[in-house]
Amino acid sequence: MDAKKSDVGKAHERGKKTKIVGAFVIAALIAMAVFVGTAAADGDADIVASKSGSHEWITIFSTINNVYGWGNLGDESQPNTTLCGPAGCGGRVYIVNYSATWTNGTIPDDISGGYEIVHWDSGGHPDGLFDGILAWPKNLIPGKYTLVLDLNCTGYNGVWTNISDPAGGYIKDPTWSFTVKGPSGPEISINKTASITGSCPGTDPLSVSIGDNVTYCFNVTNTGNVTLTNLSLFDDHYGTILLVNDTLLPDESLTNWTITHIVTESDIPSVINTATVNSTDPDNKSVNDTDICTLNVDYNASIEIVKTAYTSGSCPGSDPLAVYVGDNVTYCFNVTNTGNVSLSNVSLSDDHYGTILLVNDTLLPDESLTNWTITYIVTESDIPSVINTATVNSTDPDNKSVNDTDVCTLNVDYNASIVINKTAYTSGSCPGSDPLIVHIGDNVTYCFNVTNTGNVTLTNLSLSDDHYGTILLVNDTLLPGESLTNETITYIGLFAVLYG
Repeated sequence: MDAKKSDVGKAHERGKKTKIVGAFVIAALIAMAVFVGTAAADGDADIVASKSGSHEWITIFSTINNVYGWGNLGDESQPNTTLCGPAGCGGRVYIVNYSATWTNGTIPDDISGGYEIVHWDSGGHPDGLFDGILAWPKNLIPGKYTLVLDLNCTGYNGVWTNISDPAGGYIKDPTWSFTVKGPSGPEISINKTASITGSCPGTDPLSVSIGDNVTYCFNVTNTGNVTLTNLSLFDDHYGTILLVNDTLLPDESLTNWTITHIVTESDIPSVINTATVNSTDPDNKSVNDTDICTLNVDYNASIEIVKTAYTSGSCPGSDPLAVYVGDNVTYCFNVTNTGNVSLSNVSLSDDHYGTILLVNDTLLPDESLTNWTITYIVTESDIPSVINTATVNSTDPDNKSVNDTDVCTLNVDYNASIVINKTAYTSGSCPGSDPLIVHIGDNVTYCFNVTNTGNVTLTNLSLSDDHYGTILLVNDTLLPGESLTNETITYIGLFAVLYG
């Protein structure tokens, strides 16, 4: 690996980091407040690792990869700002051993042979963007590392910095963590994903819906540093997966996207399968890998019960329904699968009538079942209304309960009325006349006739007269159309005419 230049143009020894030593630096570090940051790219300045110098976001490398840095020096590094001169500020790119948190003043100990310098206009970008910075040439060492962009605009070169920005906020040296997989020898990787667009690579896990056409993507990569032979790929659902070659050079990949699958209800709640790749290294040893791909099936399981009633016509009826005493009411129970999956174990019950029979216990999406066998004669005991509840239960393909309830109301219309007819006679029988012509000395009999003129039974019947007080009746209950008469009250006339 070539020696890399420092900010003052001095070469560093391989694997060493030139340290800035001086009383002024030490004093500055002591004076700095200590902050803790996480290893993640900053919102202003940022840095990302890639394998090819292009704008990839890579977190997993193999030992035969190069590590490139690309990113953005941030607004604080712009030319002619409070912190930077006319040329703007640059920075230095380090690769250090991984740290989950960073403390202000940490000196980056570069493990790649020395840092790289970036300028505001690096690579011809006058906007602080930089790319194609070869931070660590292959072959890499397995482990976990952090890519650090040490910003010159902070004024503290050679240390990880998080300071107040004169313009407000903070300036923080951004980081990007990545892993190098090893060992530095034979290694293979199988990455199985899935797509509903038909393009690879897909996603794992992948959310799908019933009816989706899923394409499985099998990507096999030689992640080691030796050629692998006798390559074979197997899936626990689809058996042998064909590849266009049985040999893989280091960092070479093969992809198969010929396996498709139509998502059905039987896949609920998920489809999980495993792909296994086998190969042989130059020492005739097996080199293998496995990967699991998951389809999570999104679905809507719902059911609806609508209970109505009618006195004439057919289902569906009405809810609420106005009825009269004596009406013959037919109840309608309509059950509909309002989801997009089949429902089984469909059962229907009513809090008044118990189990309601249906012709089937399975419902396909949008399918309905109706029962109209329950009838009822409205009686006085239903006044003022009859309210009952129907409940439907079912099971979705994931064996979860899917239920619904509905209330149906009968509002009973009725007429409660009573008539008292008081007459009198001197001879004959009730009913008498009103008015009645009498003579002094006539013996008058009063007739009290009470009639239920409504359509419901009346109770607690009582009768009184302003002259004679309580008038006895033989019953205190009157059915519709029924009458009671009292003719026990008599009177001797004292005047020429008496009007009862």
